Amino acid sequence: MKRRQDLHMNEDSLERMSNLYSGRALLEFNINQTIAENHLLFDRVRRFLDITRAVHKRWIYVSKYILSLSDECVLIDVFDEFHIKASTSHSISAASCNIFYNKIKNSGNELFVELLDYEDYVNQHPGRHYIYSKDNKDKKNILVPYDLESLYLSIMFYARASAPSFLYKTILTEPGVIYKESV
Repeated sequence: MKRRQDLHMNEDSLERMSNLYSGRALLEFNINQTIAENHLLFDRVRRFLDITRAVHKRWIYVSKYILSLSDECVLIDVFDEFHIKASTSHSISAASCNIFYNKIKNSGNELFVELLDYEDYVNQHPGRHYIYSKDNKDKKNILVPYDLESLYLSIMFYARASAPSFLYKTILTEPGVIYKESV
């Protein structure tokens, strides 16, 4: 039978994990690093790319739009928090997406959150929060303040054309015509 402390992360392993998932260390590169430091950097990069890939796989188009209009630091923040917040998720992909979604939600940008939810709806993701329609059959449905359909189509067009990030700033948002209903 394993000892209780073997089942939980001790302080040494927590320190190693925080060192491994350090966004600051990922951004700092020293040409005079030791071989061990180079291996650690490679492992950091690999894990960062795994997290980034998971986010881009779930939100194929919207994630590029969000990162173009905000900054790439959102992914660095996700990476920094990964070792702490990922323990409640069942996979790296789910953890990455949950942390990213919560980061965007906590940033206060309502448009970005609506777009993430809308892309989940379009892709019929099992974890989606809302159903969208142009009809307000139930008078309790909420009118989204943005025309998500035309905005999403523009974002999809730009992404498929491999548009550089500065072009995403030219996409205009129009008043809403779509209602959302909680799942």
